[in-house]
Amino acid sequence: MEPPGKPGRFTFEQFDVFTLTSAFLHFDSVEQRDEIHINGDFTLGESSNGIDPLTETVIVNMASRTVTLPPGSFVFDGSVYSATKMIGMTNVQITITPLVASDFQWSASVMDTRLGRIRNPVFVSLRIGDDTGNATERLTGDLMLP
Repeated sequence: MEPPGKPGRFTFEQFDVFTLTSAFLHFDSVEQRDEIHINGDFTLGESSNGIDPLTETVIVNMASRTVTLPPGSFVFDGSVYSATKMIGMTNVQITITPLVASDFQWSASVMDTRLGRIRNPVFVSLRIGDDTGNATERLTGDLMLP
């Protein structure tokens, strides 16, 4: 029997493969419009029930930013799921591209923001419904000084 007030645990299915293929950072101290761009690949786990970005919550954590996109945020054009969201003055763009079987490519960009202090390498995670993965990647990029 579960303790009172302690609902059953919700478990997440880990991606079999979750890799970052690039992580780019652009600091602009003049305009204060920093950007971070992440690209990667993932493969669903064997016991995954699949993903559907159209109907599932998608959460991306990269550097010091967590972006939550509720169901209905993505559109599907027949080959790519994509979402664009403004959070205050911050522009967020995420794409998820089905490849073959349970393999996907994805990208996420956060632009026009102040990123603050960022550790390098950077920790990145992606959750789509109950499927999740994370990785750490060394950032490349540039710093614009006045």
